[in-house]
Amino acid sequence: MEIETEEPRARRVAKAVVELVLSELPQAPAPHTELAQVAARLEVGEPRWGGAVHGGVDDLRHPYLALRHELCISCGRCVRACDEVQGAFALTATGRGFEANIAAGLDAGFEESSCVSCGACADTCPTDAISEISLVKRLKGA
Repeated sequence: MEIETEEPRARRVAKAVVELVLSELPQAPAPHTELAQVAARLEVGEPRWGGAVHGGVDDLRHPYLALRHELCISCGRCVRACDEVQGAFALTATGRGFEANIAAGLDAGFEESSCVSCGACADTCPTDAISEISLVKRLKGA
């Protein structure tokens, strides 16, 4: 079986799926993110549907990593990177459906988790929901 991904019907479906994912975000994703690049490649503009955004308290206490729940699309890539690449098992998926989200350290935050600050989760996150905090920002207090 051969699957043609540039076939018009396949592109329409992919475009609709990306638009649905974008509708869950509070704003357009940052241009450098994988999600923004996929949306640009598929020529997805502003989502036609508005939606509620993910709740949760952002975890900005870790010296190197920031977790912003409202940017999370619950793809699970960070959990897999933490578990399978690093073996730290610091992240876990919580909830179901629209309540699904990512938690660090049994929802106690990165500081209280088994996180080793490797950055594998941030490297694989397509939306910057988990991102590395630069040393420059830390020194400036931003």
